[in-house]
Amino acid sequence: MAHRFVGMAGGAIIEKKLLEYGVKYVFGYSGGAMLPALDGLYGSSIEFVQTANESNAGHIAEGYAKSTGKCGLIMTTSGPGTTNLITPLQDAMNDSVPLIAFTGQVPTTVMGTCAFQECPTMELTKACTKWNHQLKSVEELPSVIDQAFHVAITGRRDRKT
Repeated sequence: MAHRFVGMAGGAIIEKKLLEYGVKYVFGYSGGAMLPALDGLYGSSIEFVQTANESNAGHIAEGYAKSTGKCGLIMTTSGPGTTNLITPLQDAMNDSVPLIAFTGQVPTTVMGTCAFQECPTMELTKACTKWNHQLKSVEELPSVIDQAFHVAITGRRDRKT
């Protein structure tokens, strides 16, 4: 992890990295697993646009990306927060719309135990995204965000560009 991020909470890292990429809006629906990440946006110049549900957040982010040419950003909680994003993720992939979705997940210590609001995020999103990744530690966050932006804004999934 870059020295400037050492000791920072995940939410603060997300906020700093999104500012580096010129992000002005994040669309989403808050929930338990994402609250620490959303805390990083509190007081930021990045506006969190709370939507009626996660699917709306995905479609609004997609519309934002189509109308501005910028990457659309989404934040949702785990479980149903993630499953409700499948349709907008698939639509964005089919239309080559750059989206990045941050979704919550249960703690790594209870993954695979059918914990409250756990779902197989990686498996569900593999077919409807160009790339997905599950964090194992906060130290990965800066480079994973860089990779997410790179993948979102370059080439189509089915092309070598």
